[in-house]
Amino acid sequence: MTDIKEKSRDIQKKKSVFPGTEPIIPDDVPLWPSAASTMKIDVAVNEDGMVWVIHDKPFPDYLEWIEFDKELGMMSFVTALGKIQGLGMKIHPPMDEYLVETKQVCVIMIRDEQIRDMALVPLNVQDYGLIAAGGKK
Repeated sequence: MTDIKEKSRDIQKKKSVFPGTEPIIPDDVPLWPSAASTMKIDVAVNEDGMVWVIHDKPFPDYLEWIEFDKELGMMSFVTALGKIQGLGMKIHPPMDEYLVETKQVCVIMIRDEQIRDMALVPLNVQDYGLIAAGGKK
């Protein structure tokens, strides 16, 4: 158990894996500034249920998964260090309906009109309304 705690502390002490994206929030706070405040970023969907997040700068750390809360229209990125970075803008209907139907998002970084990085990231949809209604809507 001690080894796990030490490794976790070592990871937390490290700077961002991407130079120039160091956080302005203290290391012990599990949040990064919103993505929209640090880069150009947008979300696109199509009728086939495909979702893309397109951005022009690297995220502060590797993405493990993306959270989407339909009730609030909020998308958040969860990193390998366990920190959370909100999208910084609301996802409105009808876009939210496509997001709740998908299981993964294609995240693409574009610079100088070329794809510089691309990954499929799992999407976790939060649906607290369903829980509050006892599993039925």
